[in-house]
Amino acid sequence: MKFVKLLNYMEKAFKNAPAYLILMSDDKVYFSCACQFVEATVENFNMLAKVFPLNPELKEIFNSWIQPENYQDIDINTLTNLNGMFRQSPITEFNEDISNVVNIDFMFTGSNIKSITSDLTNIVSAKSSFSACKQLKEFNQDMPKLYYGQSMFSSCKMLHTVNSNMSNLKFSVEMFRDDIYLTTANITHNSHHDYDMYKNTPIEDTLNEN
Repeated sequence: MKFVKLLNYMEKAFKNAPAYLILMSDDKVYFSCACQFVEATVENFNMLAKVFPLNPELKEIFNSWIQPENYQDIDINTLTNLNGMFRQSPITEFNEDISNVVNIDFMFTGSNIKSITSDLTNIVSAKSSFSACKQLKEFNQDMPKLYYGQSMFSSCKMLHTVNSNMSNLKFSVEMFRDDIYLTTANITHNSHHDYDMYKNTPIEDTLNEN
């Protein structure tokens, strides 16, 4: 499944996380916010309002979003923060221009992403951005400005190879933790906060042997 269009966006919604209204390639519109990626229906909004204590103003805004007359066509490259955009979503590939984006924390956490070919050279923060991904096998994108990479790929189900220039990386705690198939990680980095970076991976075993 692919991303098609961003129809609405609020940078600080529930617990200061962004909220999104997204058209996907299955021709359905989805609401994404606070670890939820659900079809944008009145019933789902009412369910979310029970689970998460949304204030009345926020609930009213979200309910207005799902009316087609309120749809927008937002260029995501005009945004800088895509925190959690596709968290727990069925997305499988992503190739949009996000060259102006700096924050992709939790962007694909728990998703079905298989490939990403977008320009990530300006990303500064990618905490848990691919953690618990179910189908990601390889990552070959340079991220020379990345500074925060904590738990970036942790608990990926199938990840085995990562090649990336992360020369500005300073925080990499648990970056690959529990990636049980990870055998290749060619990374240029300068991290001084790398506790458990390769915890519970084949690479940790190799490091211990040496």
